[in-house]
Amino acid sequence: MKRLFTQSGPASNARWMVVDDDANILSLMQTALAEFSDADLKCFDSPHQALPAFADHPGAFSLVITDLEMPGMSGIELSGRLQKSAP
Repeated sequence: MKRLFTQSGPASNARWMVVDDDANILSLMQTALAEFSDADLKCFDSPHQALPAFADHPGAFSLVITDLEMPGMSGIELSGRLQKSAP
């Protein structure tokens, strides 16, 4: 199968964050993204878990994919907080 997302060079050192409160969707996203990318995937089932992981290394993530509707914090709010950490 042809890879749709590739990095130039010998190996991808991209790190992507995926956040979704639904375990089934999170698993599906992880499987699909791993099939099409060599990126290091960090998956979180809560925005409250994702925030400190991002804050520890804000420049380490080149892409964040998040659910919009999650309990306690929407994906839009999470995105805003992440952007404040690493504009």
